[in-house]
Amino acid sequence: MSGSSVCSGVVTREREKTSQKDERATMGVDDHQQRRLCVRGRSTRRSRYSLFEKRSFFEASSKVLSSLFFFVVFVVFAHNAFANGDSSPTKKKNPIKVLGYLPDWRIANETTSESIISALCARTDAIVLFSIEVDEFGRLEKLDRLPSALNLERLKNAKKRFECEIHVTIGGSSRTNGFAKATSTKAMRKEFVKSVSSFLYEQYEDIFDGIDLNWSYPNDETEWRNLGKFAKALKKDFREHDRTKKISIAYYPNENQEQILEMLECSEFADGLHAMAYDLDDRDGHANLKFATQTLNYAQDSFTGGKIMRLGVPFYGRSIPEDASTAPEWRPYGDVLRDNEYELKDETNVAKSKDGVEVWFNGKDLIRKKVEMCRLFEDVCEGIFVWELGQDVSMSDIEDDEEEEGNSKKIDFRTRREKSLLAALTRAAWGDEKYDEMLAKEMQFYEEDEKKRKKNAEKEEEKKDEL
Repeated sequence: MSGSSVCSGVVTREREKTSQKDERATMGVDDHQQRRLCVRGRSTRRSRYSLFEKRSFFEASSKVLSSLFFFVVFVVFAHNAFANGDSSPTKKKNPIKVLGYLPDWRIANETTSESIISALCARTDAIVLFSIEVDEFGRLEKLDRLPSALNLERLKNAKKRFECEIHVTIGGSSRTNGFAKATSTKAMRKEFVKSVSSFLYEQYEDIFDGIDLNWSYPNDETEWRNLGKFAKALKKDFREHDRTKKISIAYYPNENQEQILEMLECSEFADGLHAMAYDLDDRDGHANLKFATQTLNYAQDSFTGGKIMRLGVPFYGRSIPEDASTAPEWRPYGDVLRDNEYELKDETNVAKSKDGVEVWFNGKDLIRKKVEMCRLFEDVCEGIFVWELGQDVSMSDIEDDEEEEGNSKKIDFRTRREKSLLAALTRAAWGDEKYDEMLAKEMQFYEEDEKKRKKNAEKEEEKKDEL
């Protein structure tokens, strides 16, 4: 079977799947339907092609293979994560990258404080600003969704202090309408590349480090191939500059999209592939450990370009209605912890409302387990990304209830930071040594900034007295 016919077959199945999805804009996340597919071991590209011709065999044996795979993975995982009593020196774990999406509604205005921006940059390797759009002529639009001038300056400052990259998403959910036409011909792709290059190298050269492409989703083989052609042309343009910018692509982990991306030779143009491993309609939770393991296995089975995949984790909870006609209920993790209407059960990653609605979320323990799972797949998994940072517990140095009342009661700096889900994730991913180093650096800058603010305030008061 030729590569073209295989891609056609995979895209046909992908189109059938995506056509059944109900896109919901609530919380800025798509509601995806998970398809239970056979979980297979690692294979070559040639053997993957032949597997499509022998589909009936795998369909018949999928339950056996799936059960065997998950049993082996969890035994290994349990041994690595929980074994104790060994007197030999502990092997230092390699840090894995942490990225986080930050939507425009979280940072567009100037109410986001400098300390919170610093807190996010001090705990991530990259922040991905979500999102601008492309029109049908390949021109970037909705640039008013970017952070305000003041917050861009704050991001730029925090980026230098903590060596955190800043990327920008094009598209996402209902914001992808321009992709199809903007990538449809060589001339259109050229205009699209020109627009992105100008955006990164002329308008925002000193702050943005890359682009995240989030087309939800190409409808057929032609559109998938056009996406690949555009991404290759964009990477070619980046390499012609003194400093190469980065490209990431978001996808939904269902085995088909991984194979399509591999057939497009994604490692030639993508620096990262973001697997949106959440919003699963599963009675055990919408982003459970089994789904994360399955996602990692799909990536290992498909991608041959090394450490390129990043596992997505949600910072929001979601109900799983028994009736398919009932819309799910979404709640940010920070709200679930703060609101009295929910009975929180962190050990089972579920919060139960007074009305009996169960909202499934990823608590700190589950997040840590996912980090360890990523390490088991370190040949293909580079890190973890978060959707989205603004749904976490607030890292403001003022209590939430005090903020609402307009008071200014301060709380301990370290205590506030450690309450967050991001802190648990980053500490597990980076290790204590690097995390504590960044925390100390953040505290130092915070104290320096506070002194500057006080001096400036005193000078302003002196000017008023003189008048």
